[in-house]
Amino acid sequence: EYRFLTTNDEYKTIYDRTYIVRDNSGKPLRLLGSMMDITARKKAEEQIIKEKELSDFIINSLPGVFYFYDENLKLIRWNRQLEAITGYTSPELSEMNPQNLFDGEDRIHMIERSKKVFQLGAGDAEASFISKEGKKIPFYFTGMRMLFENKPSILGIGIDITDRKKMELTLRQSEEKYRQLFSSSPLPMWVFEISTLRFLDVNEAAVLHYGYQREEFLQMTVKDIRPPEEVERLIAQTKESKSGVRRTGTWKHKKKDGQLIDVEVNSHDILFNQKSARLVLANDVT
Repeated sequence: EYRFLTTNDEYKTIYDRTYIVRDNSGKPLRLLGSMMDITARKKAEEQIIKEKELSDFIINSLPGVFYFYDENLKLIRWNRQLEAITGYTSPELSEMNPQNLFDGEDRIHMIERSKKVFQLGAGDAEASFISKEGKKIPFYFTGMRMLFENKPSILGIGIDITDRKKMELTLRQSEEKYRQLFSSSPLPMWVFEISTLRFLDVNEAAVLHYGYQREEFLQMTVKDIRPPEEVERLIAQTKESKSGVRRTGTWKHKKKDGQLIDVEVNSHDILFNQKSARLVLANDVT
């Protein structure tokens, strides 16, 4: 292969094949050959190379892992991040079934999710990679079915959710601690939605002290345990926004039997089941 400079000052790439004709003694006599213009083919090859370099750059710059495997569960392509996360080299990954990167329940889960993607066309899953050294790393995966060389394949990405899992654990422990404190408090406590004033949760002490069953509380608003003359003050005070614990003074509350009691109230604005709410602690000071 070589290039010719044409009269238009353009280069043409030529593919040349030559046969040497020799005499009986082996002396070269002449050359016989053919020349073919392969300029267009070379440009197409260069374009393919550029596009592959670009796709490699994009794939390797992804924050998570990239994977692409066929219906026989043979990895076709992946990014460097997959090698870094799992600890396996490129030659090792090329010989591996991608589901061997998981173990136990996670492997069973990923096999089932993979089947779903082949059936439905898309899906997601959470599972932990098992690195070459045996380290577990939680990931969230998405995958889509596509045809590659007329065969169904799965292409997808995975994101490391280690930090999210730690946050979920912290939140779960915090919620459990809150639930224990809420449930075991000897003083009545409840949560109500700020916009509707409807009870969202009450503890056992509130049920015992006010005489309403929990199911009754959850059908009521905080106005229902106030005498009429304090409702307007309640509504005005509820509209006030304040961070931290607020001490709202002493209020008149009404039990189920109609008895009025004096209650010292402390409250704190919180997010409860994705709703703006107020957590209340009520101390009967009658």
